[in-house]
Amino acid sequence: MKTKVPPYFVVVCVLVMLLLGGGPAPVVAVTCDGTELNVCKDALSTGVPSKICCDKLKEQESCLPIYFKDPKYQIIIQNPNAKKIADTCGGYYPRSSKHDPNPQQICTITLQRRTVEHGSAAAAASPAFQTLERERNKRKEELQW
Repeated sequence: MKTKVPPYFVVVCVLVMLLLGGGPAPVVAVTCDGTELNVCKDALSTGVPSKICCDKLKEQESCLPIYFKDPKYQIIIQNPNAKKIADTCGGYYPRSSKHDPNPQQICTITLQRRTVEHGSAAAAASPAFQTLERERNKRKEELQW
């Protein structure tokens, strides 16, 4: 004996799956505004970022390559505590090297990292992503010594 499933039942199941996280991660457009990072001002003198500072850095992560190239931010970027803040918050900090990824590559890798966090194996297999992750892990190990 066949049981007929009401059409609204399927709709309800799909909605429940989306609400419980079964859907794609939301994409939020970020406006690149350096003043958003003013919450990290105190951390530049102490080297110890607050949770709010780390949250803002993660929010503005895709904008960091723009800030790194802008001369008005160089005094902040060259502050010795800037690297400590980035490392503590788990963000990217440019090295003075010709081997640094270019800004477009950094943005791509940042998006790939977020995709990997949501389960994409293709992004994790990317050579650029793997290189950046190796560098990031190496920096973390150096800081622990």
